Amino acid sequence: MDTLFKKVRQSLAGAVDYSGHPFRIATLSTTDGQRPYVRSVVLRAISKTGDLVFYVDSRSRKAQHVKTHDTVSVLFYDRENGLQVTITGKGVVDTDSDEAKQIFEGLNESQQIDYKSIIAPSAVLADPTVVRGEEAHFALFKCMPVEIEVLQLDESSQHQRYVYTKSDASCKDWKGQALSL
Repeated sequence: MDTLFKKVRQSLAGAVDYSGHPFRIATLSTTDGQRPYVRSVVLRAISKTGDLVFYVDSRSRKAQHVKTHDTVSVLFYDRENGLQVTITGKGVVDTDSDEAKQIFEGLNESQQIDYKSIIAPSAVLADPTVVRGEEAHFALFKCMPVEIEVLQLDESSQHQRYVYTKSDASCKDWKGQALSL
């Protein structure tokens, strides 16, 4: 169990450091209270407390959803290693912290321009021409994990499935339990 949890943490850290890692692109699920919304996101960082960090437009649906429905899930899948990880937690959008401002300022100009559209993401367009302005709508989207479910597939059919729940606020102590497949 501890070996599997360490493998997950190493895979997540590897995804932050290596753009070709299978965990680099994750699937984020949010809700507006009526239906689920699922989309791919890029894992950008993992905070010292274990929060998953993604970059988003502060006006995006995902950013708006967590204002009223802050439970989110993030799915990672590594086909080559047969590893699936679902992290459930609290979603938080950070637009004003020094950390968010420093990260935005550290992006190159072509990356910054992605967050300067005058029209909010998912708006219906009469004209598909993208118009950029000066104001940036950059935000850090953080998933603060409370549960991690892991499925490890094995060629010899010795599959393992565990759920880990956070046992303290520091995100350092997790309690794991085996689950049936």
